[in-house]
Amino acid sequence: MPMDYTKDSIRSALISLLNERPLHKISVKSIADQVGISRNTFYYHFKSVPDLLEQTMNEAAERMIREHPTANSMEECILGAYAFVRKNPHAVEHIYHSADRGVYEDFVIKMCDHTAHVLAQEYMSGSDITPEEQRLMTYFIKCELLGMCIDWSKDGMNDDIVGRYHLTVDAFTQMSRELLTPAKNFSITNHAPVS
Repeated sequence: MPMDYTKDSIRSALISLLNERPLHKISVKSIADQVGISRNTFYYHFKSVPDLLEQTMNEAAERMIREHPTANSMEECILGAYAFVRKNPHAVEHIYHSADRGVYEDFVIKMCDHTAHVLAQEYMSGSDITPEEQRLMTYFIKCELLGMCIDWSKDGMNDDIVGRYHLTVDAFTQMSRELLTPAKNFSITNHAPVS
């Protein structure tokens, strides 16, 4: 069996088993049995079930970031992620409610950070705002997206997060236009801090 095929089969088995049971009830043996490999073969590729989960989530984030470098391609990225959740609701819920929830949160943070950078770059490049102002707007949109994703996860992932994403991007686009309108003479960094 080729190495990539075996690793992909192990990852697929994890998702399949996560749709049936919580993460803490999935063993190396149950994954190996589902794939039709020995436990030694599993350990050749991964240290443990949590290591498998972490590598799977990290590689998924890296692939999505690599494949979706523009604001237009982010639409496809969001729809793909949403389709995965709709197809595997129990798997995602079991990851979210596991002791390894940090892996899920790291994935969400990476994706929100990437989305914020892409949006800020496309909507603010070529403008006369300062790098600090662009960093602040990037951080703002990242926090908005992250809050939206965490609330959605906590609320059972049942509503239309794609619609919420569009509303957030539309609001950010409008704020960016207003910020970049020269007549406003607006600067984020020249305002007194809120007490």
